[in-house]
Amino acid sequence: MLVIDNTQHLMKVLHFAMNRGKTQALLDQLFFLHTYSCRDRDTPLEAPSNFHPLEVAWPPPEWAAYGGNDPTRKVETYLYSDFAPASFGFTINVNGQRWFNGGLIYHGPQAGWELPNGTFIPEGHGVETFSVTFGVEAERPWQVHT
Repeated sequence: MLVIDNTQHLMKVLHFAMNRGKTQALLDQLFFLHTYSCRDRDTPLEAPSNFHPLEVAWPPPEWAAYGGNDPTRKVETYLYSDFAPASFGFTINVNGQRWFNGGLIYHGPQAGWELPNGTFIPEGHGVETFSVTFGVEAERPWQVHT
């Protein structure tokens, strides 16, 4: 189950994704983290998205059927803001114990992202994310890193 630490940051990233036409790409990665370690053969690869992502509680009620129904194994993915633009850090706990952590890192053009000081990244510039990915930025700019 996905647990959102900073809803304001999530909304900011969702707006950023919507402005670039990449909402589904972001939702798919959030859904992957929501269902991590409790996926089965019936879990879809794409996030159910029959809702407006800015107008629901997180995680969306449509995702409730996924994310683990095993009462002996409680899995929670804590999602929090990261220093990298349009990105998140996460920690996955199983039965209250930390299992591992990582990042949901954005690897696309950063122009228009608002920095903590209130300024915006100009066209053609960016901030170092300290992560590497190979050839998937255009279609899937958010990637899970551990």
